[in-house]
Amino acid sequence: MANFRVCFTLWAAGPLEPHRVAHASLMSRAAVSAARKMLEAQELVTAETSAADQRSIVLSLTPKGVALTEEIHAKNLAITERYLAVLSRSEQHILMGLLGKVADSSGSSSSWSDPSSTT
Repeated sequence: MANFRVCFTLWAAGPLEPHRVAHASLMSRAAVSAARKMLEAQELVTAETSAADQRSIVLSLTPKGVALTEEIHAKNLAITERYLAVLSRSEQHILMGLLGKVADSSGSSSSWSDPSSTT
């Protein structure tokens, strides 16, 4: 899963430094580093010295990485469409709004608390 998150982030955003991949994908720098090593070994990602800062590297998808990411993304979209098919268009919009609200609030707190608890 971490490997796909790195690939998807690079596919969506283009070449990035590892710390920017970590931030964009909500992963730790250590997780991005571990994924990078595996993805480089599989020839899905390349790491090159940054032109702007010789101390840093920039990660990029290889053509093989682009193809695999697009294939997985397409399959994921098809699965999502199947799950959502039981909902009307209006219900789908409501669900997306609610999920967006949850996603927006998840970055505001590092720990989840049950709103029904009385502590």
